[in-house]
Amino acid sequence: MEFECLSDDVLLHIFSFLEDGLFLLDVVPLVCKRWHRLAREPDAWRGVEVKEEDLYNYDDHDMARLVLHAPFLRHAIRYSFPEGSAASEALRRSGVVAREFHCCCVGMDHDFRDDRTAVLDLLYRSRHYCRRVSVSVTGPGGEDTSDSQGRSALQVLASLRALEDLDLYNCSNGMFPYAGELAAGLPRLRYLGFFMDVFPEALMADLIRGSSATLRALVLFGIESLAPSVEESLSRCTELADLRIWEGCLSQVCRCWLPSLRRLSVTFTVDGEDDDDALDNAALFGSILDRCTRLPDSLRKITVKALGNTGNGRLFREKCERLVSSFQRRRPRVAVCVP
Repeated sequence: MEFECLSDDVLLHIFSFLEDGLFLLDVVPLVCKRWHRLAREPDAWRGVEVKEEDLYNYDDHDMARLVLHAPFLRHAIRYSFPEGSAASEALRRSGVVAREFHCCCVGMDHDFRDDRTAVLDLLYRSRHYCRRVSVSVTGPGGEDTSDSQGRSALQVLASLRALEDLDLYNCSNGMFPYAGELAAGLPRLRYLGFFMDVFPEALMADLIRGSSATLRALVLFGIESLAPSVEESLSRCTELADLRIWEGCLSQVCRCWLPSLRRLSVTFTVDGEDDDDALDNAALFGSILDRCTRLPDSLRKITVKALGNTGNGRLFREKCERLVSSFQRRRPRVAVCVP
């Protein structure tokens, strides 16, 4: 079958497997007038990604052309648009929308407020399409960040009603104002990650509570304990199957009784040099397993990670192996992984 016989929809589907945006810009349109027209359709760009390694594959001019002319990106990463570059300027002028966007901090430098604004403009334009976001809600100094229409980062985040995966950071490493922008939650959210214990209690509670009907996976990285309102919100997550927490939250999680929980990852910090330290750290490991016996019967896998020096590594491992064997006699259907 010749390409001329294929319908526009079939050709667009074929083009959607292309990941190289410059190929769509510079090569596909040269084939014929029909391909030139189809190469401008958003559906043709559904597979195009702008990744961190593209900083080395594309020069600044090519990246700027790509951002300026692309109607749609499957995945974009903030580091591909260095502050002050032509690509960053093109981002401010473009109308591109993205299905996935990664930006650990909205702007990595105090002097580039315009770049943070451009990122939030992109996210707001993408509010009906965006499925996955990794972003900070503040600038590195904790200063307010807003889009070109004055919407704060939290207001832009609340507008992403199609969002399914969210990793949330706070680049200021300090608390920031929260006025209930996320009180309604995100209705399609399936995965939520909080990274570091520097988020307002009400924000965490609102996001978890508002997404409790759909939430399947939750990460609470570096959070040593849960505020009562967060614990109450977590108890509503009846569909939650995958949970990653710090050891300090474990007793509160046991109280929540999550009926669909299948995978639990618990991280605890250790600091040791000798045999006595190894035994103390192994005892903490054992207390984690003891508390896990109170978790629902749906549980199938526990991963326990020790961060730091355990002391005598051989002694620590031997003691932990005996503790795992004892635990599995009580909960034989639960696999225990100790990386």
